[in-house]
Amino acid sequence: MANEIAKVNTIAIASIEAINTRTDDNIENLNGFEFTGSLPGLIDLTFSGLTWSTSSGSPMAAHIVGTSHIGTATAGGLVDNDYLTMLEWNGTGTTGTWTDTGATKSVKTYYVSSGGTQTTGAIYGGYDADASAGVDTTELYNGTTWSTSGSLDMVSGTSGGCGGGNVQTNQLHTGGSTYSPTVRDHQSTEVFNGSTWSDAGDNSSGQSGSQCVGTTNFVKVSGSYDSTGIDVECEYFTLSSTTWSAIADITNATRYNKCWGDETRTFTCGGYGTDGLGAPTYYLYHDACEMWVDDVWSNQTSLPSDQGGWGVGGSDGGTNVGGGWFAGGYERYAYLDTHYIAVAS
Repeated sequence: MANEIAKVNTIAIASIEAINTRTDDNIENLNGFEFTGSLPGLIDLTFSGLTWSTSSGSPMAAHIVGTSHIGTATAGGLVDNDYLTMLEWNGTGTTGTWTDTGATKSVKTYYVSSGGTQTTGAIYGGYDADASAGVDTTELYNGTTWSTSGSLDMVSGTSGGCGGGNVQTNQLHTGGSTYSPTVRDHQSTEVFNGSTWSDAGDNSSGQSGSQCVGTTNFVKVSGSYDSTGIDVECEYFTLSSTTWSAIADITNATRYNKCWGDETRTFTCGGYGTDGLGAPTYYLYHDACEMWVDDVWSNQTSLPSDQGGWGVGGSDGGTNVGGGWFAGGYERYAYLDTHYIAVAS
């Protein structure tokens, strides 16, 4: 059997004996290419770019901003603009429906962090619109109802922080603001195991208004820093050692951006691209989309429109090849009710 793929990263196929404990004798072909060796980095050969499409339904008749989302591009959920009620999306490709489940949270919060799946979701922190204060409340979603049972409160809840996680039992949170007095961009880091929050003991840069994406470890994508503007610095959190480390800078400075993927391949798109423009809009939004893999950021197909205001929810489903979605938000001078879905081409 002849090798049609001769080398990977300058290493001859014949010199590579196994991948994930499977020997080259067990692996015969990849996407139609035969080889007698094995091939590290298989995931890169399955991804050639993103294609964005508009779904068959919008999340609601009006705009949705500053709320949270859980789940994936095919089975997702977001909190309505009443900051209480869960809306669920179920679809295949770009065809599907949004449904008002009637399930309501106990605390009316926005600028929260969130993660998990449509049937095992988590929302935490944020700003209580009724009490005009930040909160440390965590609420869990089982696909039908919200629960605050047990000792779910955060160590120190913040509003507009960087949080997320693909599974309910492994969430990460850092950054954000507390009030009375107002303190911006907290650097402390907390982790959630599905039952309790704990102080991770290592500080991040404190960037806020973005997301943390991951299943075991986490990638944190840019945000603000010390309230002086939007930054490009990104970080990686290793759970086993509870430590942060710097990774490559993103190309487009952004905050309140939408992120998805995992700790090996992270996507981010949209968000505030420029601040300090003055009243009444203050911010200029962008449509840029970037992908991080092997500590390199690369530009991907842009969103169909400039879009921001939807970066305060968690990560999206644990897929690292496409599968992103962006619903609601706003562009300069206009609120949006669009629902875009990205798939790998």
